[in-house]
Amino acid sequence: MFRKLPGIGLDIGSQKIKMIRVAHKRSQLELIRYGSTPTPAGTIKGGIIVDPEGLGAEIRYLVKDLKLSGQRTVSALGGQQIFMRNICIPNVKAGELDDAIWYQAMHLLPIPVEEAVMDHYVVRQVDTAQGRNTEILLVAVGKNQVENIKLACHIAGLKLAVLEVEPQALFRMVGDAASVTAILNVGWTRSYVFIFKRGVPVFFRAISVGSSVGANLSESYPASIVDAGAVQTTIQMKSKQNGPEYLVSEVKAAVEYYQASQNGLEDNIQKIWVNGGSRLRDLANRLVRATGCEVEAVGIGKRLRLSADINQRVRQELQQDFLIALGLAAREVY
Repeated sequence: MFRKLPGIGLDIGSQKIKMIRVAHKRSQLELIRYGSTPTPAGTIKGGIIVDPEGLGAEIRYLVKDLKLSGQRTVSALGGQQIFMRNICIPNVKAGELDDAIWYQAMHLLPIPVEEAVMDHYVVRQVDTAQGRNTEILLVAVGKNQVENIKLACHIAGLKLAVLEVEPQALFRMVGDAASVTAILNVGWTRSYVFIFKRGVPVFFRAISVGSSVGANLSESYPASIVDAGAVQTTIQMKSKQNGPEYLVSEVKAAVEYYQASQNGLEDNIQKIWVNGGSRLRDLANRLVRATGCEVEAVGIGKRLRLSADINQRVRQELQQDFLIALGLAAREVY
């Protein structure tokens, strides 16, 4: 019988590195310890790890402080590191699907397909006059980014057990597998909408604005895999008011596009869960008015059990900064 290990999540952000360790207690998580450290300048540019050695050395200090050396860890890829795109594969036999995806990826990815690590999720079957098509959500990342995060973890003294995409960690915190759910993650300079249908990821859209309103978002990014299928308008926010307006309009467009492509009301989005965006004034109410969907903040309360002696400052810090790390730690590793 395999023994379930304590969960350890590592969230490497452009501004801060977060780690958390939890124990699995039936359907809930129990906090053991957590910590963070600023991301060293120059190690991540435009969401891309460019100095894994320097990054790993900084993570190592955090690992030692939290007494996590040698532990199996779950981490995530996000932002500019990943490519996600909904594509339709023409009528093919089940055994030919992987080859058909490979062929389409050759024409979609901005890097050679041989330099990418790919995965896919089957979204649905679509009947057309030419036959039955398979719609999939293609997920790809450059092999160099996978190797960079592995190297950083190795230098830090961690054993990387699982590497997944950020939205999966957030969905694990929501735990709503019975309906169609959208997750809006508002990062520092970029955001994304990720839609799950009964627990399966089915749609992704990147948005080129985050909570750093007023920051110059037109910085030059290193060559990387980016979402060529999503609207990638790069803008410089001029005021705090413009930030929410642009973000909300992009979320509304994503919701309308997804729902227009579905079969009926049963496939409509029931709720939008929001992570981040506290700097953007009245974001939740603006989203409700624009989309007609129920909007709720992703919270720690559904999954994390905290003792009564945990003060409000710690609770607020966990809520604001550690949701992705907590969702990663919630993944069961044996």
